[in-house]
Amino acid sequence: MWSSFKVADRSCILTKARSIGNDLRHSSKGNVTDDVLKEFVSTLINLLNEPACAAGNVDAKTTADKLKELLENNNTPSEEEMKDLDERIKNEVANDPGEAVLSSCAALKNLKLENYTLQPMALCNYHKLCSLNLLDCNCNGLILSACVLLEFIDIKGLFKFAQNTFHNLKNLTCLKLCTFVSDSLDVSLCHSLRELELRGSLILIPGYLGNLTSLERLVLYCTCIDLDVTLCSNLKDIEIIGSLTLLTTSMKIFTELRSLKLGCNCESLDLSCCHNLELLELDEKVTLSSNTFCELRNLKHLSVKCNCSILNLSLFPKLETLLMKSPVCVLQTSILGSEKLKQLSLESYEFDKSDNILSVLNNSDPNSNRLPPSVSDIKLTDIGCSWVWLRYLLCSLSHFKHEVKVFLHARYIQIDQSPEHVVNNTVERSNVRLTCPVDCIGLYKALEGFTLLSLNLMTIQHGELLKNANIEDLIMPITPSL
Repeated sequence: MWSSFKVADRSCILTKARSIGNDLRHSSKGNVTDDVLKEFVSTLINLLNEPACAAGNVDAKTTADKLKELLENNNTPSEEEMKDLDERIKNEVANDPGEAVLSSCAALKNLKLENYTLQPMALCNYHKLCSLNLLDCNCNGLILSACVLLEFIDIKGLFKFAQNTFHNLKNLTCLKLCTFVSDSLDVSLCHSLRELELRGSLILIPGYLGNLTSLERLVLYCTCIDLDVTLCSNLKDIEIIGSLTLLTTSMKIFTELRSLKLGCNCESLDLSCCHNLELLELDEKVTLSSNTFCELRNLKHLSVKCNCSILNLSLFPKLETLLMKSPVCVLQTSILGSEKLKQLSLESYEFDKSDNILSVLNNSDPNSNRLPPSVSDIKLTDIGCSWVWLRYLLCSLSHFKHEVKVFLHARYIQIDQSPEHVVNNTVERSNVRLTCPVDCIGLYKALEGFTLLSLNLMTIQHGELLKNANIEDLIMPITPSL
Protein backbone atom coordinates (compact mmCIF):
# COMPACT_ATOMS: atom_id res chain seq x y z
CA MET A 1 0.00 0.00 0.00
CA TRP A 2 1.23 3.46 -0.94
CA SER A 3 1.74 5.13 2.44
CA SER A 4 3.85 8.15 1.54
CA PHE A 5 3.77 10.74 -1.24
CA LYS A 6 7.05 12.64 -1.58
CA VAL A 7 5.73 15.61 -3.53
CA ALA A 8 9.18 17.17 -3.94
CA ASP A 9 10.28 14.09 -5.95
CA ARG A 10 9.70 14.75 -9.66
CA SER A 11 9.26 11.03 -10.33
CA CYS A 12 6.38 10.83 -7.84
CA ILE A 13 3.00 10.08 -9.48
CA LEU A 14 1.51 12.91 -7.42
CA THR A 15 4.00 15.41 -8.85
CA LYS A 16 3.39 14.20 -12.42
CA ALA A 17 -0.35 14.63 -12.01
CA ARG A 18 0.05 18.16 -10.66
CA SER A 19 2.12 19.15 -13.67
CA ILE A 20 -0.74 18.34 -16.06
CA GLY A 21 -2.76 21.36 -15.00
CA ASN A 22 0.27 23.60 -15.27
CA ASP A 23 1.12 22.27 -18.74
CA LEU A 24 -2.42 22.81 -19.99
CA ARG A 25 -2.81 26.31 -18.56
CA HIS A 26 0.57 27.53 -19.75
CA SER A 27 0.37 26.02 -23.22
CA SER A 28 0.83 28.81 -25.78
CA LYS A 29 -1.51 27.09 -28.28
CA GLY A 30 -4.03 25.79 -25.77
CA ASN A 31 -3.88 22.23 -27.14
CA VAL A 32 -1.79 19.05 -26.98
CA THR A 33 -1.03 16.16 -29.32
CA ASP A 34 -2.85 12.84 -29.09
CA ASP A 35 0.23 11.09 -27.69
CA VAL A 36 0.66 13.72 -24.94
CA LEU A 37 -3.05 13.49 -24.16
CA LYS A 38 -2.82 9.71 -23.74
CA GLU A 39 0.11 10.22 -21.41
CA PHE A 40 -1.89 12.73 -19.36
CA VAL A 41 -4.85 10.37 -19.07
CA SER A 42 -2.63 7.41 -18.12
CA THR A 43 -1.00 9.46 -15.36
CA LEU A 44 -4.38 10.41 -13.90
CA ILE A 45 -5.55 6.79 -14.03
CA ASN A 46 -2.41 5.63 -12.20
CA LEU A 47 -2.89 8.28 -9.54
CA LEU A 48 -6.55 7.49 -8.95
CA ASN A 49 -5.76 3.76 -8.69
CA GLU A 50 -3.18 4.28 -5.98
CA PRO A 51 -4.46 2.65 -2.77
CA ALA A 52 -3.88 5.87 -0.83
CA CYS A 53 -6.32 7.64 -3.16
CA ALA A 54 -8.73 4.83 -4.03
CA ALA A 55 -9.29 3.46 -0.52
CA GLY A 56 -12.86 4.28 0.47
CA ASN A 57 -13.17 6.82 -2.35
CA VAL A 58 -15.96 5.78 -4.77
CA ASP A 59 -15.57 8.90 -6.90
CA ALA A 60 -11.90 8.14 -7.49
CA LYS A 61 -12.69 4.63 -8.77
CA THR A 62 -15.54 5.88 -10.97
CA THR A 63 -13.40 8.58 -12.51
CA ALA A 64 -10.54 6.13 -13.11
CA ASP A 65 -12.91 3.70 -14.88
CA LYS A 66 -14.24 6.46 -17.15
CA LEU A 67 -10.74 7.62 -18.05
CA LYS A 68 -9.68 4.05 -18.74
CA GLU A 69 -12.66 3.56 -21.02
CA LEU A 70 -11.82 6.79 -22.80
CA LEU A 71 -8.23 5.66 -23.30
CA GLU A 72 -9.12 2.16 -24.53
CA ASN A 73 -11.77 3.42 -26.98
CA ASN A 74 -9.35 6.07 -28.22
CA ASN A 75 -12.14 8.65 -28.04
CA THR A 76 -11.18 12.27 -28.11
CA PRO A 77 -12.84 14.15 -25.22
CA SER A 78 -15.04 17.04 -26.09
CA GLU A 79 -14.01 20.62 -25.42
CA GLU A 80 -16.50 20.72 -22.54
CA GLU A 81 -15.04 17.54 -21.01
CA MET A 82 -11.52 18.95 -21.27
CA LYS A 83 -12.62 22.15 -19.55
CA ASP A 84 -14.20 20.12 -16.77
CA LEU A 85 -10.99 18.06 -16.34
CA ASP A 86 -8.87 21.19 -16.29
CA GLU A 87 -11.15 22.75 -13.70
CA ARG A 88 -10.76 19.74 -11.42
CA ILE A 89 -6.98 19.93 -11.70
CA LYS A 90 -7.10 23.64 -10.95
CA ASN A 91 -9.09 23.03 -7.80
CA GLU A 92 -6.70 20.35 -6.57
CA VAL A 93 -3.41 21.89 -7.64
CA ALA A 94 -3.48 25.54 -8.59
CA ASN A 95 -5.27 27.11 -5.65
CA ASP A 96 -2.70 26.06 -3.05
CA PRO A 97 0.44 24.07 -3.95
CA GLY A 98 0.85 23.12 -0.32
CA GLU A 99 -2.43 21.22 -0.34
CA ALA A 100 -2.09 19.90 -3.87
CA VAL A 101 -3.82 16.53 -4.50
CA LEU A 102 -3.50 15.72 -0.78
CA SER A 103 -7.26 15.97 -0.31
CA SER A 104 -7.60 12.65 -2.13
CA CYS A 105 -5.01 10.92 0.09
CA ALA A 106 -6.62 10.60 3.50
CA ALA A 107 -4.91 7.23 4.04
CA LEU A 108 -1.43 8.77 4.09
CA LYS A 109 0.82 7.45 6.86
CA ASN A 110 4.03 9.29 6.00
CA LEU A 111 4.24 12.75 4.50
CA LYS A 112 7.30 14.74 3.43
CA LEU A 113 7.06 18.20 1.84
CA GLU A 114 9.77 20.66 0.84
CA ASN A 115 9.40 24.38 0.05
CA TYR A 116 5.63 24.66 0.46
CA THR A 117 3.24 27.16 1.99
CA LEU A 118 0.51 25.39 3.95
CA GLN A 119 -2.89 26.60 5.02
CA PRO A 120 -3.64 26.14 8.76
CA MET A 121 -6.11 23.30 8.14
CA ALA A 122 -4.10 21.60 5.38
CA LEU A 123 -3.55 18.43 7.43
CA CYS A 124 -6.88 18.20 9.25
CA ASN A 125 -8.12 15.21 7.24
CA TYR A 126 -5.09 13.01 7.77
CA HIS A 127 -6.25 10.93 10.71
CA LYS A 128 -3.88 8.05 9.81
CA LEU A 129 -0.74 10.17 9.52
CA CYS A 130 2.14 8.73 11.60
CA SER A 131 5.17 10.66 10.33
CA LEU A 132 5.38 14.31 9.24
CA ASN A 133 8.48 15.92 7.75
CA LEU A 134 8.23 19.54 6.53
CA LEU A 135 11.45 21.09 5.19
CA ASP A 136 11.70 24.81 4.44
CA CYS A 137 7.93 25.16 4.56
CA ASN A 138 5.86 27.85 6.27
CA CYS A 139 2.44 28.19 7.84
CA ASN A 140 0.71 30.66 10.12
CA GLY A 141 -1.39 28.75 12.65
CA LEU A 142 -0.82 25.11 11.67
CA ILE A 143 -3.38 22.72 13.20
CA LEU A 144 -2.21 19.19 14.00
CA SER A 145 -4.75 18.17 16.62
CA ALA A 146 -6.64 15.91 14.16
CA CYS A 147 -3.54 13.83 13.38
CA VAL A 148 -3.93 11.77 16.55
CA LEU A 149 -1.70 8.90 15.34
CA LEU A 150 1.36 11.09 14.78
CA GLU A 151 4.52 9.56 16.24
CA PHE A 152 7.24 11.59 14.52
CA ILE A 153 7.35 15.31 13.62
CA ASP A 154 10.33 17.10 12.07
CA ILE A 155 9.57 20.66 10.90
CA LYS A 156 12.06 23.23 9.63
CA GLY A 157 10.72 26.58 8.50
CA LEU A 158 8.75 29.64 9.55
CA PHE A 159 5.87 28.18 11.50
CA LYS A 160 3.35 29.33 14.03
CA PHE A 161 1.18 26.68 15.62
CA ALA A 162 -2.43 26.82 16.68
CA GLN A 163 -2.98 26.97 20.42
CA ASN A 164 -2.96 23.54 22.11
CA THR A 165 -2.32 21.87 18.75
CA PHE A 166 -0.17 19.16 20.39
CA HIS A 167 -2.61 18.26 23.17
CA ASN A 168 -4.22 15.32 21.32
CA LEU A 169 -0.95 13.78 20.13
CA LYS A 170 -0.75 11.04 22.75
CA ASN A 171 1.39 8.80 20.49
CA LEU A 172 4.02 11.42 19.70
CA THR A 173 7.51 10.11 20.55
CA CYS A 174 9.75 12.52 18.63
CA LEU A 175 9.26 16.26 18.06
CA LYS A 176 11.86 18.41 16.24
CA LEU A 177 11.12 22.05 15.44
CA CYS A 178 13.72 24.33 13.87
CA THR A 179 13.66 28.08 13.01
CA PHE A 180 10.02 28.38 14.03
CA VAL A 181 8.24 31.27 15.72
CA SER A 182 5.62 30.57 18.33
CA ASP A 183 4.21 32.04 21.52
CA SER A 184 1.76 29.25 22.31
CA LEU A 185 3.53 25.91 22.18
CA ASP A 186 2.58 23.37 24.84
CA VAL A 187 3.78 19.76 24.85
CA SER A 188 3.08 19.03 28.51
CA LEU A 189 0.40 16.44 27.61
CA CYS A 190 2.61 14.50 25.16
CA HIS A 191 3.44 11.86 27.75
CA SER A 192 4.90 9.43 25.18
CA LEU A 193 7.50 11.96 24.05
CA ARG A 194 11.03 10.53 24.16
CA GLU A 195 12.90 13.11 22.07
CA LEU A 196 12.29 16.89 22.05
CA GLU A 197 14.37 19.34 20.01
CA LEU A 198 13.41 23.03 19.82
CA ARG A 199 15.48 25.58 17.91
CA GLY A 200 13.94 28.95 17.21
CA SER A 201 12.34 32.15 18.44
CA LEU A 202 10.47 30.68 21.35
CA ILE A 203 10.14 31.86 24.94
CA LEU A 204 9.45 28.94 27.25
CA ILE A 205 7.52 29.52 30.44
CA PRO A 206 8.36 27.78 33.76
CA GLY A 207 6.65 24.40 33.89
CA TYR A 208 6.57 24.22 30.10
CA LEU A 209 7.88 20.65 29.94
CA GLY A 210 5.34 19.35 32.41
CA ASN A 211 5.59 15.77 33.59
CA LEU A 212 7.36 14.19 30.60
CA THR A 213 8.63 11.11 32.41
CA SER A 214 9.37 9.25 29.15
CA LEU A 215 11.62 12.01 27.76
CA GLU A 216 15.16 10.75 27.10
CA ARG A 217 16.69 13.46 24.87
CA LEU A 218 16.21 17.20 25.30
CA VAL A 219 17.74 19.83 22.98
CA LEU A 220 16.84 23.50 23.54
CA TYR A 221 18.17 26.49 21.58
CA CYS A 222 15.70 29.15 22.67
CA THR A 223 14.87 31.43 25.62
CA CYS A 224 13.65 30.57 29.10
CA ILE A 225 13.94 31.87 32.66
CA ASP A 226 14.07 29.35 35.52
CA LEU A 227 13.88 26.25 33.34
CA ASP A 228 12.97 23.27 35.50
CA VAL A 229 13.47 19.77 34.13
CA THR A 230 13.06 18.03 37.48
CA LEU A 231 10.00 16.05 36.41
CA CYS A 232 11.78 14.69 33.30
CA SER A 233 13.61 12.17 35.47
CA ASN A 234 14.45 9.72 32.67
CA LEU A 235 16.65 12.10 30.65
CA LYS A 236 19.84 10.59 29.22
CA ASP A 237 20.92 13.36 26.82
CA ILE A 238 20.61 17.11 27.57
CA GLU A 239 21.78 19.98 25.35
CA ILE A 240 20.71 23.48 26.43
CA ILE A 241 22.19 26.49 24.62
CA GLY A 242 21.07 30.11 24.54
CA SER A 243 19.38 32.68 26.75
CA LEU A 244 18.15 30.17 29.30
CA THR A 245 18.55 29.97 33.05
CA LEU A 246 18.64 26.40 34.35
CA LEU A 247 17.63 25.74 37.93
CA THR A 248 20.54 23.91 39.56
CA THR A 249 18.22 21.70 41.61
CA SER A 250 17.15 20.12 38.32
CA MET A 251 20.41 18.22 37.90
CA LYS A 252 20.37 16.22 41.14
CA ILE A 253 17.96 13.52 39.95
CA PHE A 254 19.56 12.44 36.67
CA THR A 255 21.19 9.20 37.67
CA GLU A 256 20.87 7.85 34.09
CA LEU A 257 22.28 10.93 32.36
CA ARG A 258 24.90 10.05 29.71
CA SER A 259 25.52 13.36 27.91
CA LEU A 260 25.26 16.96 29.15
CA LYS A 261 26.01 20.11 27.11
CA LEU A 262 25.34 23.45 28.80
CA GLY A 263 25.74 26.84 27.15
CA CYS A 264 23.24 28.63 29.36
CA ASN A 265 23.15 30.36 32.73
CA CYS A 266 23.54 27.82 35.50
CA GLU A 267 24.85 28.61 38.99
CA SER A 268 26.61 26.19 41.36
CA LEU A 269 26.20 23.20 39.08
CA ASP A 270 26.06 19.99 41.09
CA LEU A 271 26.57 16.72 39.20
CA SER A 272 27.29 14.54 42.21
CA CYS A 273 24.39 12.21 41.34
CA CYS A 274 25.26 11.82 37.65
CA HIS A 275 27.40 8.71 38.10
CA ASN A 276 26.86 7.45 34.54
CA LEU A 277 27.79 10.68 32.74
CA GLU A 278 30.16 10.05 29.81
CA LEU A 279 30.17 13.39 27.97
CA LEU A 280 30.24 16.83 29.61
CA GLU A 281 30.56 20.24 27.90
CA LEU A 282 30.39 23.41 30.01
CA ASP A 283 30.45 26.89 28.43
CA GLU A 284 31.48 30.21 29.99
CA LYS A 285 28.04 30.91 31.47
CA VAL A 286 28.18 27.99 33.88
CA THR A 287 29.51 28.31 37.43
CA LEU A 288 30.70 25.24 39.33
CA SER A 289 30.21 23.93 42.84
CA SER A 290 32.61 21.93 44.97
CA ASN A 291 30.71 18.77 43.99
CA THR A 292 30.60 19.30 40.24
CA PHE A 293 33.21 16.70 39.28
CA CYS A 294 33.59 14.53 42.37
CA GLU A 295 31.58 11.48 41.22
CA LEU A 296 32.17 11.41 37.45
CA ARG A 297 34.37 8.33 37.22
CA ASN A 298 32.74 7.18 33.96
CA LEU A 299 33.44 10.45 32.15
CA LYS A 300 35.13 9.97 28.75
CA HIS A 301 34.77 13.38 27.07
CA LEU A 302 35.20 16.67 28.92
CA SER A 303 35.07 20.27 27.65
CA VAL A 304 35.49 23.06 30.23
CA LYS A 305 35.35 26.72 29.21
CA CYS A 306 33.93 28.12 32.43
CA ASN A 307 35.93 29.40 35.39
CA CYS A 308 37.58 26.48 37.18
CA SER A 309 40.34 27.13 39.72
CA ILE A 310 41.98 23.68 39.69
CA LEU A 311 40.82 20.73 37.59
CA ASN A 312 41.90 17.38 38.96
CA LEU A 313 41.95 14.94 36.06
CA SER A 314 42.60 11.98 38.36
CA LEU A 315 38.85 12.06 39.09
CA PHE A 316 38.22 10.82 35.53
CA PRO A 317 40.13 7.53 35.04
CA LYS A 318 38.31 6.82 31.74
CA LEU A 319 38.89 10.26 30.17
CA GLU A 320 39.70 10.08 26.43
CA THR A 321 39.20 13.64 25.15
CA LEU A 322 39.81 16.92 26.98
CA LEU A 323 39.16 20.50 25.88
CA MET A 324 40.05 23.44 28.13
CA LYS A 325 39.97 27.17 27.68
CA SER A 326 41.94 29.72 29.67
CA PRO A 327 41.84 30.36 32.63
CA VAL A 328 41.07 26.73 33.52
CA CYS A 329 43.96 25.31 35.57
CA VAL A 330 44.92 21.66 35.83
CA LEU A 331 46.43 19.96 38.85
CA GLN A 332 50.05 19.57 37.76
CA THR A 333 50.47 15.84 38.24
CA SER A 334 46.94 14.74 37.31
CA ILE A 335 47.35 15.05 33.55
CA LEU A 336 50.27 12.62 33.54
CA GLY A 337 48.04 10.06 35.23
CA SER A 338 45.39 10.21 32.49
CA GLU A 339 46.45 6.95 30.90
CA LYS A 340 43.56 6.81 28.39
CA LEU A 341 43.72 10.42 27.20
CA LYS A 342 43.92 10.53 23.38
CA GLN A 343 42.83 14.03 22.34
CA LEU A 344 43.87 17.27 24.05
CA SER A 345 42.56 20.69 22.96
CA LEU A 346 43.72 23.95 24.59
CA GLU A 347 42.29 27.38 23.77
CA SER A 348 43.54 30.92 24.51
CA TYR A 349 46.46 29.99 26.77
CA GLU A 350 49.80 31.75 26.96
CA PHE A 351 52.68 29.37 27.62
CA ASP A 352 56.04 30.43 29.03
CA LYS A 353 58.22 29.53 32.00
CA SER A 354 56.49 31.98 34.32
CA ASP A 355 53.00 30.85 33.38
CA ASN A 356 51.57 28.20 35.70
CA ILE A 357 48.22 27.76 33.93
CA LEU A 358 49.34 24.38 32.64
CA SER A 359 52.75 24.12 34.20
CA VAL A 360 53.21 20.48 33.26
CA LEU A 361 53.73 21.74 29.69
CA ASN A 362 56.26 24.34 30.82
CA ASN A 363 58.89 21.83 31.84
CA SER A 364 62.25 23.08 30.51
CA ASP A 365 63.64 19.56 30.03
CA PRO A 366 63.05 18.59 26.40
CA ASN A 367 63.63 14.92 27.19
CA SER A 368 60.92 14.71 29.84
CA ASN A 369 57.38 13.52 29.20
CA ARG A 370 54.94 16.36 29.71
CA LEU A 371 51.88 14.47 28.50
CA PRO A 372 50.62 10.91 28.99
CA PRO A 373 51.98 8.59 26.28
CA SER A 374 48.45 7.72 25.14
CA VAL A 375 47.93 11.19 23.56
CA SER A 376 47.80 11.09 19.75
CA ASP A 377 45.98 14.30 18.83
CA ILE A 378 46.76 17.81 20.17
CA LYS A 379 44.97 21.03 19.16
CA LEU A 380 46.37 24.39 20.29
CA THR A 381 44.07 27.26 19.31
CA ASP A 382 44.62 30.99 19.78
CA ILE A 383 47.68 30.43 22.00
CA GLY A 384 50.82 32.44 22.71
CA CYS A 385 54.21 30.89 23.37
CA SER A 386 57.95 31.21 22.78
CA TRP A 387 59.86 29.28 20.16
CA VAL A 388 61.69 27.48 22.97
CA TRP A 389 58.42 26.27 24.51
CA LEU A 390 57.25 24.94 21.15
CA ARG A 391 60.59 23.26 20.56
CA TYR A 392 60.47 21.53 23.94
CA LEU A 393 56.92 20.32 23.30
CA LEU A 394 57.80 18.82 19.90
CA CYS A 395 60.88 17.13 21.36
CA SER A 396 58.78 15.62 24.14
CA LEU A 397 56.22 14.27 21.66
CA SER A 398 58.98 12.75 19.55
CA HIS A 399 59.66 10.24 22.29
CA PHE A 400 56.21 8.70 21.87
CA LYS A 401 56.03 5.34 20.10
CA HIS A 402 53.14 6.39 17.86
CA GLU A 403 52.36 9.25 15.48
CA VAL A 404 51.09 12.43 17.07
CA LYS A 405 49.00 15.02 15.18
CA VAL A 406 49.47 18.62 16.32
CA PHE A 407 47.31 21.53 15.16
CA LEU A 408 48.87 24.88 16.05
CA HIS A 409 47.10 28.22 15.69
CA ALA A 410 49.23 30.78 17.53
CA ARG A 411 48.59 34.46 18.12
CA TYR A 412 52.33 34.83 18.46
CA ILE A 413 55.52 32.78 18.84
CA GLN A 414 58.21 34.85 20.56
CA ILE A 415 61.72 34.71 19.10
CA ASP A 416 63.55 36.91 21.63
CA GLN A 417 63.70 34.21 24.30
CA SER A 418 66.74 31.94 24.48
CA PRO A 419 67.16 28.83 26.61
CA GLU A 420 69.49 28.97 29.58
CA HIS A 421 71.37 25.98 28.19
CA VAL A 422 71.89 24.62 24.72
CA VAL A 423 68.80 22.66 23.77
CA ASN A 424 69.74 19.09 22.94
CA ASN A 425 66.99 18.35 20.49
CA THR A 426 68.52 16.18 17.80
CA VAL A 427 65.86 13.73 16.65
CA GLU A 428 66.72 11.14 14.03
CA ARG A 429 63.14 10.64 12.94
CA SER A 430 60.19 12.42 14.51
CA ASN A 431 56.68 11.00 14.65
CA VAL A 432 54.99 14.42 14.73
CA ARG A 433 52.62 15.65 12.01
CA LEU A 434 52.21 19.42 12.39
CA THR A 435 49.45 21.56 10.84
CA CYS A 436 49.50 25.38 10.98
CA PRO A 437 46.97 27.79 9.42
CA VAL A 438 49.77 30.34 8.90
CA ASP A 439 53.55 30.31 9.36
CA CYS A 440 55.72 32.81 11.21
CA ILE A 441 59.40 33.39 11.96
CA GLY A 442 59.01 31.92 15.46
CA LEU A 443 57.66 28.68 13.99
CA TYR A 444 60.70 28.21 11.77
CA LYS A 445 62.99 29.11 14.68
CA ALA A 446 61.45 26.27 16.69
CA LEU A 447 61.79 23.86 13.74
CA GLU A 448 65.41 24.74 12.94
CA GLY A 449 67.30 21.46 12.56
CA PHE A 450 64.25 19.54 13.77
CA THR A 451 62.84 16.56 11.86
CA LEU A 452 59.08 16.45 11.25
CA LEU A 453 57.14 13.56 9.77
CA SER A 454 54.96 16.11 7.94
CA LEU A 455 54.21 19.84 7.91
CA ASN A 456 50.93 21.21 6.54
CA LEU A 457 51.02 24.99 5.98
CA MET A 458 47.74 26.55 4.85
CA THR A 459 49.31 30.00 4.30
CA ILE A 460 53.01 30.66 3.73
CA GLN A 461 54.51 34.09 4.37
CA HIS A 462 58.14 33.21 5.15
CA GLY A 463 58.82 30.36 2.76
CA GLU A 464 62.51 31.19 2.50
CA LEU A 465 62.99 29.83 6.06
CA LEU A 466 61.65 26.36 5.21
CA LYS A 467 65.18 25.22 4.33
CA ASN A 468 66.11 25.26 8.03
CA ALA A 469 63.73 22.42 8.90
CA ASN A 470 63.97 18.72 8.03
CA ILE A 471 60.51 17.77 6.75
CA GLU A 472 59.74 14.41 5.20
CA ASP A 473 56.34 15.43 3.81
CA LEU A 474 55.60 19.10 3.10
CA ILE A 475 52.02 20.06 2.28
CA MET A 476 51.68 23.59 0.89
CA PRO A 477 48.81 25.70 -0.50
CA ILE A 478 48.34 25.64 -4.28
CA THR A 479 49.43 29.29 -4.60
CA PRO A 480 51.80 29.95 -1.67
CA SER A 481 52.70 33.52 -0.77
CA LEU A 482 56.48 33.12 -0.75
